[in-house]
Parts: sequence; C-alpha cells; structure tokens
Amino acid sequence: MYYINGDVYEGEWVDGEREGNGEIVYASGINEKYIGEWKNDMCNGYGKYYSGIKAIADGQWHDNNFIMGKV
Repeated sequence: MYYINGDVYEGEWVDGEREGNGEIVYASGINEKYIGEWKNDMCNGYGKYYSGIKAIADGQWHDNNFIMGKV
C-alpha cells in the first residue's frame, strides 16, 4: 500500500486493516520503519522500530506505543 504522504506498507490485511505481520517504511527521509505484528490497523505485538540502520525499539507494542523491551 502506498500512502499519499509517501509511507509504504507491505504485509497482511484483514477486512481492509493492517493485521498480522507487516512492514511500514515511513517517508520521513531518515530511513524510519517498523517491522512486526499488526492488529486493528496499529502496531500491536512484537515488533522492531528502526531509525537509520539500527533498531532503536525492539519488543512489545500496544496501539502504536512501545511498552516494553530493548531501547
């Protein structure tokens, strides 16, 4: 899915929402991305958030918020 703001999502969908495993690359220009689990169209479950080439948040997510793991 290519979004109007330049973000790109590749992964699983259920009933028109991101659900399951997927990756979103943000159009921020600093190589930001999230790779992991999705539920209810949000980052939910295990995932990694990258900025540049390094994971800066690796662990559990709930409703797009990082809740526990390695930072």
